[in-house]
This record gives sequence, C-alpha cells and structure tokens, in this order.
Amino acid sequence: MHSILQPGRCVRLGRNPRAVAQSLALALLGFALVWLAASYARYWAVYRYGEEDLRDARRDATRRSRTVLGGRAGEQLLPLVPVFSDRFDPTDARFLGAPIDYVVLDGLCGSELREIVLVEVKTGGSKLNGNERAVQHAVQEGRVRFDLLRLP
Repeated sequence: MHSILQPGRCVRLGRNPRAVAQSLALALLGFALVWLAASYARYWAVYRYGEEDLRDARRDATRRSRTVLGGRAGEQLLPLVPVFSDRFDPTDARFLGAPIDYVVLDGLCGSELREIVLVEVKTGGSKLNGNERAVQHAVQEGRVRFDLLRLP
C-alpha cells in the first residue's frame, strides 16, 4: 500500500477513505493549477498586446478617422476649388458621395448640355476602390443609359 505523510503520523491510503479523498482533492487541485497556468500562458502568447499597444491603436484609429472625415468635407467643398471651377460650372455639379462623388451636367445651367461627366475626387496617392473602378469601366465601355420612371 502507498502512504502519505500527515502532520504527526503516516496513514495508509487503502485503509482510510478520508485520506483517499484528501489525496484525490490535492491531485485535482494540482491539475487545476497546472491547467490554469497553461491557459494563462496560452492566452498571453496569443494576445500579447498591452495597454500601451491599445493606446497606440486608438490614436491611429482617431488619426485615420479624422483623415477620412477631412476628405469627405473636402469633397463637399470641391466645386469652390479652382481645380474644379476652372473645368466646370459649380452649379452644374450634383454631389452623390458614393460610389462616385459628383455628376456634372456640363453646360446645363448655360442652356446647352455638352456632356455628362462622372467625377471622383482623390487626394494624395489614393486609388479607386473596386466599386469606383467598376463605374469607370462601365462608362468607358458605353454601358450607360437614361431611364424615365413614371409614378402612378
């Protein structure tokens, strides 16, 4: 028989059910502690970012959000900018926002519609997204039409 040491005496496991229960409880407690330590180590191996990383991510998200909002505000004011008003009459422009920023009915306010132009506004090195490219290709391929819908 196996035995374990208790304060003041040696107890045989096979003859004392209380000692067996205590041994089993100790073994379960040891297993739980090992499992908890392994889970904690695994968690920190996967999620190794701290408070400073979280602060940096929040600052970056705020900066990007401000950039996007600034770009959207700039799109709304585009007809007032010389690069736009030198090419088109600002009163001919209609803001859509997405997927294309402006529809310009060039010449309409002057009584002679010359052409309809779809205008996408980009700043810096930004590129067309997938929807904007799809619109660009549809126009280039002539897949554009006019529909009249009559409501009852």
